[in-house]
Amino acid sequence: MLPADRAVLAGRRAGPMGRRAVRPERQLLRAWAAVARAEGIAVVRVRQRRAVRVAEQARLQAACRMLNYLIISAFLLYAIGMGLWLSWISRERSFQGMPEVSYSWVTMAMPVGAALLLVTTALKARAELAR
Repeated sequence: MLPADRAVLAGRRAGPMGRRAVRPERQLLRAWAAVARAEGIAVVRVRQRRAVRVAEQARLQAACRMLNYLIISAFLLYAIGMGLWLSWISRERSFQGMPEVSYSWVTMAMPVGAALLLVTTALKARAELAR
């Protein structure tokens, strides 16, 4: 007997390869929790200034930080654009267990999280320029 068959007989939902399927509401919450965690980690790392360590002059350090902020901002703008596009094309798709909820709610976690990280990056760059 296959693991999926055992799961069905036991009254459980089984996913691919016999693993238990993830409940759709957990999948939604997990996506948003990952975004919140990434934002928190980024803020802490930038505050502690462990993200960029250069043992050179202060001006060179500031220039490297600004270059990092620029690269990060470019990537986050790209992530926002692609995330919005992905949300738009998945608007017709629904959760497997919750057909009344669009899958776009999960895919919107990416552009919203990228926008929050972009705000954090912009604030840090502005503080760096004010020095």
